[in-house]
Amino acid sequence: MRQINLNTMVGLIVAFSAIACAEEASLNGIVKDREKSSPIKGVNIKLGATVAGITGDDGKYIVRKLRRGTKVNVTYTKEGYGAKTESVVLREDPTQNDVALFRNTTDTAYWSSWSDNLRKDVQSRGLDSQSQSKEYARQWKDIEDAGLTESVKTAAAQELILNFPTQSDVPATLRASADSWIFRKDLPKHFFVKLVEGDVSKDGKTIALGEAGTQWVVKNPNMLQGFKGQHVAVSGNIATDNKSIDVTSITADNKDKI
Repeated sequence: MRQINLNTMVGLIVAFSAIACAEEASLNGIVKDREKSSPIKGVNIKLGATVAGITGDDGKYIVRKLRRGTKVNVTYTKEGYGAKTESVVLREDPTQNDVALFRNTTDTAYWSSWSDNLRKDVQSRGLDSQSQSKEYARQWKDIEDAGLTESVKTAAAQELILNFPTQSDVPATLRASADSWIFRKDLPKHFFVKLVEGDVSKDGKTIALGEAGTQWVVKNPNMLQGFKGQHVAVSGNIATDNKSIDVTSITADNKDKI
């Protein structure tokens, strides 16, 4: 009798262990740079405030002993990158969740390359203009949620804004970030701006740029012919020492002159 009870106990222990293992799930994946697509080493994988894992040289991570069937909020963080938080349902063991992080950089080449690759991907899907704009707006929301610095968001916005088929579809916050250079006190003497909104004077010799309405003398007023007195978006070379702009492109009312 005692032997039977012992066998029963062993059986129960094995059964409960099997059930416990069946209820467990692990979370794994790979973290890459959103533009370079290269793996990122040393990314902290946080569940709440607890660091539950970290990526290796190959950008891969694994978090074990989670409860299958539950939803976890996972935050991916690393110095020099924007953060990303996702809600993941642990439906199976293992559950895979790959993510890509934006670099926290003002490097124009980085954002230009990312924006160009994004545009090519979106256009390859055969989306109509409205759907393209929605996808670019979604990408901008990701940038806003990443916790990037304001100067980085400005660099990203000035590249992403070029992708929108219709400038009227550009989100207000993206437009504000793209134009925010106007308020900087440490502006370089010469730099290039892209699709900044402004109002052309009636004589076509100056343009008031951004929400601040700062007046800039147009070096090549011939570019403004046909746009006098209109609200436009311009790109061009800025010279802060004499408050002038050499316009390279101008858009107004779906009309372009480049």
